[in-house]
Amino acid sequence: MFENTVTLPPALRRKPKNTHLRNKIAPSGFAAGTYIRTIAGPRRIETLFAGDLLLDVDDQIVEIRSIRRVTVHKDDVVRVEPSALGLGMPPVELRHDLIVARGQKLAIQDWRSHVLFGKPVLSSADALVDGVHIRKGAVSEIQLCTLYFDRPTVIQANGIHALASA
Repeated sequence: MFENTVTLPPALRRKPKNTHLRNKIAPSGFAAGTYIRTIAGPRRIETLFAGDLLLDVDDQIVEIRSIRRVTVHKDDVVRVEPSALGLGMPPVELRHDLIVARGQKLAIQDWRSHVLFGKPVLSSADALVDGVHIRKGAVSEIQLCTLYFDRPTVIQANGIHALASA
């Protein structure tokens, strides 16, 4: 009866692109109130601007190229106590917890890194959570500042070494 009719299969449904990646990319950055080591001494991160000069951990001067400020959910941050990563106690003005994004790379410089790797290593804050000295979460949403440089740079944030993006 319908000899010339062509039946087509139903249209294929496309999966949204990169949804699996979007959920796995962890934010990086430091909470407002974090002290960053500059050439003029420690300054709160929210007072920094592109063009300001910092000292990296090797005492080299580096220039901030840009700063990104975002507000994140309280579950996307990690709170690190000052002595949690084996650096000893920082100077008096920096003796408060460092609050970072869960994807922020922090330096481990104590016996753990020397036993396992023979040198200091970088690890994401989320991987370091122990529930005692390094805890997940904050009281409410929080503003994060991410610093960008010409090259990956290890800086001091509240006396703790952390990797800043390029």
